[in-house]
Amino acid sequence: MLGRQGHMHNIVSDLIILKTLKIKPRPAPPRQFISMVWRPPPIGWIKINTDGSSQGASGAMSTDGVFKRSDGTVSFCFHFDEGIGFSFLAELLAVIVALEWAQSLSLDFIWLEADSAYVVSLLSSRN
Repeated sequence: MLGRQGHMHNIVSDLIILKTLKIKPRPAPPRQFISMVWRPPPIGWIKINTDGSSQGASGAMSTDGVFKRSDGTVSFCFHFDEGIGFSFLAELLAVIVALEWAQSLSLDFIWLEADSAYVVSLLSSRN
């Protein structure tokens, strides 16, 4: 079974086929892990982290968000299934839903983080 970038994820049936065809398997490269550190917001602020995803190029979308205080405790979180669409739309909807919840919860000082660079640049632009 070929994985991303054409690398082999060696499972028994694949190895048997490759051995029969006298083809040397290519092992998949080791996964690279990125260390992530959550930084708390200033005292009195709420930090909102959002994420959106879709299954496939255009598939079932979902949005998620978590609201945390400066001491790291969760004050609110959400998850919604959003229909069919692309990842970018799911990421954008996650931010919109988070802002709507922040407004309905009467939060004055929020720090919003989204993991989509395109959504962040879109919302940060003055256009």
